[in-house]
Amino acid sequence: MTSLIKPPQMRALEIAHDDEITEDVADCVWALLGQSVHAVLERVGDANAFHEERLSMPIDGWTVSGQIDRYVEDGSLIDFKVTSACAMKPGQPVKPEWAWQLNCYAQLWRASGFEVSGASIMAILRDWNRREAQRNDGYPQRPVVLRRVELLPQP
Repeated sequence: MTSLIKPPQMRALEIAHDDEITEDVADCVWALLGQSVHAVLERVGDANAFHEERLSMPIDGWTVSGQIDRYVEDGSLIDFKVTSACAMKPGQPVKPEWAWQLNCYAQLWRASGFEVSGASIMAILRDWNRREAQRNDGYPQRPVVLRRVELLPQP
């Protein structure tokens, strides 16, 4: 799903130059933190939810797949993000790529016969600061923020 929502030029360049792309391990620290948080949250048992469930569907000869972090029996989709506090300021909408990602997940679940009643981002703020929250109303007031994502109308 993340490949699908990337800008087309970026994805084309990644494919064309895959063997030339290098990555500094120091740049992977935040990804490692995110994967660690996902691993811990996946262990939380809940009989009324699916965790890390991968679904796929065919579209015009392609197979589109995605893995939501949590689907709750009431039809709620939740995707966990480890991000910075500035990405979740009060009143600020979620990043557009996150909204697209959740809407694509919603379509996968609907195509698999599940009801989808809502979608949310559960953001874990890696750089949250209690003092900043106490003196600044425009700063997230907690280190974990749940933000609803608007679902697009059904075609």
